[in-house]
Amino acid sequence: MKRMALFHHVARAKAGFSLVELLVTSSLMCMLLGSVGYISQRGGSASRQAQSELGVTSRAHQLCTRLARELEAAGSGTLMPAPGLVGNSNFTFQVVDGFAAGAPQWSPSSRLAFVLDASETENGLDDDGDSLVDEGNLVLTRDHLGANPKPIVLCKNVAAYLEGELPNGGDDNGNGLSDERGFTVVQNGGLLTLFLTVEEPMPEQAPLRSTLKTTIFLRN
Repeated sequence: MKRMALFHHVARAKAGFSLVELLVTSSLMCMLLGSVGYISQRGGSASRQAQSELGVTSRAHQLCTRLARELEAAGSGTLMPAPGLVGNSNFTFQVVDGFAAGAPQWSPSSRLAFVLDASETENGLDDDGDSLVDEGNLVLTRDHLGANPKPIVLCKNVAAYLEGELPNGGDDNGNGLSDERGFTVVQNGGLLTLFLTVEEPMPEQAPLRSTLKTTIFLRN
């Protein structure tokens, strides 16, 4: 009888110990699964961040390439008003459209301009709630003085000011310009230097930015 009682006592002890083990194991599994889910979530977030960064950088590079194609054939004396060394974000230009008796024939005038987004007012605020402030579009208008001007939006979400710049009358980013737009062109004879900052809104964090500088040699 004592042996039987002892056997039942041991069996109960073993059953109780197994239950504790099960509870501990379940807790550990929950913690492990939670950690895996957290890591996966962080990994997915990092992947989306990397894709967004790549996207905004790619946009900036594509725009610079497009601008180089548009402007390299422009006449150095056709940019009006001439950007000069102070820079300009709104000007007209003409390109060589052919030759007659050895003289260049110029195309109708085109305009390249930073245009404030229709949903924004220039007040230093995010009027349209997209986390961008006073952003604009870069617009190319062909034959802008003709009867049928043709505006083309080359890029959206161009920054109001070049990265690092503030509208305070000073050269905050140390590039020799003051209060320059997110798209600005500087002209030095037959050389054009383009400055560009494009933005990408990001949920619950600061916008992504890509800033590029490129120089174009005018052929005419």
